[in-house]
Amino acid sequence: MNTEDREDTIDKLTKLYLGLNMNKKERLSSQQTLKILEEIIKQKDTGVEKKKIVIGKYNDRVIYDFSTEKYNIKYLDLNSKQLSRLINNIKMWAWNAEHSNDDKTVLFLYDYMESKENDRDFRIIRDIIEDSNARFVDMNTGVDLIVS
Repeated sequence: MNTEDREDTIDKLTKLYLGLNMNKKERLSSQQTLKILEEIIKQKDTGVEKKKIVIGKYNDRVIYDFSTEKYNIKYLDLNSKQLSRLINNIKMWAWNAEHSNDDKTVLFLYDYMESKENDRDFRIIRDIIEDSNARFVDMNTGVDLIVS
C-alpha cells in the first residue's frame, strides 16, 4: 500500500468512526459510508455479498445492504431526518428480521447524532428493533462485531 492509499484509508476511517464529531459538510454521505463499510467487510470476509436478497416469509424479497457469514446487515442513517416518519419503515424491517427464513443475525448499523427533537423517536426506533430478533448497534460497535 503506497502512502496515498494509506492516507486515503486513514481519512475514510476517521470520517467513518468520528463522523458525527465533524462538521456536517465533512461527513460521509450514506453512499460513501456504505462503500467504506463494504471495503472493511471485504478485508475480513471475502464472501461478503452486497445488496443481498433474502426470501422472506411470504416468498417476498428482502434486500439487505450486505451479507456476511454471520450477519445480514442494514445500514440506517438516522441523521438529518424526521425520525417519526421512519417508524413505520422500521416496523417493517423489524418484522422482516423477526420472521426471516435465514439463520443469520440481522444487524442494524446506525448513525445518529443526538438531538432533543429526535431523541424520543430514536428510542422508539431502538425499542422496535430490539424487540425483534435483530441487533441494533452504532456504526463503531457494528464494525467491531463484523470484523471480530
